[in-house]
Amino acid sequence: MANFDSLSINDFVEDIFTNSQVKKKRKDIVLFYKAKFITSLFDETEGNNIVISEDEIARKIDSILKADKNSPDPYLSYSSPYYKRARRKGTTINPSTLPDSNYMGKGGECVVMGELLFRGYNVNNMMVDEGIDLVACKNNVFYYIQVKTTNVSQQNKFYFKVKQDRYDAFIGTQMRYLLVARCSFNGGLDRTIFFKFTNDDIERLRFNSVIPMPTEGSNILSIKIEYDERTNKAYVYDGKYRDDITYAMNNFRL
Repeated sequence: MANFDSLSINDFVEDIFTNSQVKKKRKDIVLFYKAKFITSLFDETEGNNIVISEDEIARKIDSILKADKNSPDPYLSYSSPYYKRARRKGTTINPSTLPDSNYMGKGGECVVMGELLFRGYNVNNMMVDEGIDLVACKNNVFYYIQVKTTNVSQQNKFYFKVKQDRYDAFIGTQMRYLLVARCSFNGGLDRTIFFKFTNDDIERLRFNSVIPMPTEGSNILSIKIEYDERTNKAYVYDGKYRDDITYAMNNFRL
């Protein structure tokens, strides 16, 4: 979290208004940051506590809320006495024009191969699909790669599915999941966004309740990703739970 001097509307969105259902009063925002700053801030140089009053925090928050309200594209909307996340007015991600799923899946594998080749990996595809689409090697270390490709399903959101039994079969191996998201910005040129996960990443996201357990009788792990074009950050989410996965975006370090 940011320090007191650099606190911004982006912190409000990341810390408090994590989805469009969250509604908070001004006093709730003040109390949240009062607990964060008054109990935790200290001067690392001098070793002395920094004294920040509740009034200072309230003035800072009021200043940020006022600036956001006057912005042409505010992050928050206000309906007395609550604040909540505003509907986006800026850049939106839209579906790109794609052929049928067979072409899309193979296209995703090919674009991942190209990106890995540019980064010095020797990579090839598997002739038979048994849960591994590609095998890549660099510095005598081999990696298994499963590629999942999708088009944006709704505004700024991508949905991916991984079969639970195949996921379980590769726990403890050098498996990497490369999720390929195709989209266009404001109807312009098509763009590809990549997300890379290890088994440990997925286990952590499941522990944090943002990747739900499969429903009874299902064999599917559902991974839902939302991209915030204003902050250039990405989140895996499920219901009220949300986890920042910006570290995984366009990350090809296997």
